[in-house]
Amino acid sequence: MEINQYENIVLNIAQEVVRFLVKKGAKTQDAEDIAQDVMVKLIEANIVLEENKLRPWIYKVALSKFYDKHRRNKRYDNILHELYNHTEKSNTDYTKLSDNKLPYEVLNQLSHYQLQLIYLKYNELRSIEFIAKELHFSQAKIKIDLFRTRTHLKKLLEKYKNE
Repeated sequence: MEINQYENIVLNIAQEVVRFLVKKGAKTQDAEDIAQDVMVKLIEANIVLEENKLRPWIYKVALSKFYDKHRRNKRYDNILHELYNHTEKSNTDYTKLSDNKLPYEVLNQLSHYQLQLIYLKYNELRSIEFIAKELHFSQAKIKIDLFRTRTHLKKLLEKYKNE
């Protein structure tokens, strides 16, 4: 099999995966990002799979990434929900803080760059690719920085819960 044929097969499978993920409930942009990540992983792994093993491998990796993204988004939505919608619930301990005080105290502890990342990703609903182009960084750096920012934000929220 020639390289061009193999590339065409991989691209066709990537398009199938995008349609499959959209049917599973992913946004088109997220599905395209996941398919791209899978293709990058295939290239970085420097493996050439037989055609009958290629499709299952791509689907398995893509589905795994989709579920990971879904779980991560659900967890971060809960964090942001706690941050912005901290009504008096029995399971939260925000009643010690005034309603207007918590978000600003937490957000003031984030750097300008971290606030910018959070704003672009969650308020503007921008893709990683857009944020990377906008801020002139690689997509990998943006993903890592977003992860670190969310982790830092989670720690700050837990700190406020315990105070």
